[in-house]
Amino acid sequence: MSGTDLNRDALLTIPELVTFFDGQVSYGAIDQWVRRNKITPRGRNDRGQLLIRFGDALQTEADTHATKRGRPRKTHPASLFTDHYL
Repeated sequence: MSGTDLNRDALLTIPELVTFFDGQVSYGAIDQWVRRNKITPRGRNDRGQLLIRFGDALQTEADTHATKRGRPRKTHPASLFTDHYL
């Protein structure tokens, strides 16, 4: 499954999205997007799996990575100490 084969309105299950993102986005991450209302499921398939619009998943993934890139780097508490404090 490649992005060129899908239009943005295609409805995919979470496992299908994980496959599309080639493991770069986990099942748990997409599930969190749903639980945190960052993405709205568009229904369920005949097996009861959530269906998510492909374009919504692409946009949420892009927004998530943009936010991560914009965050300041976390500093480890040990790095707060320099030699002159010891």
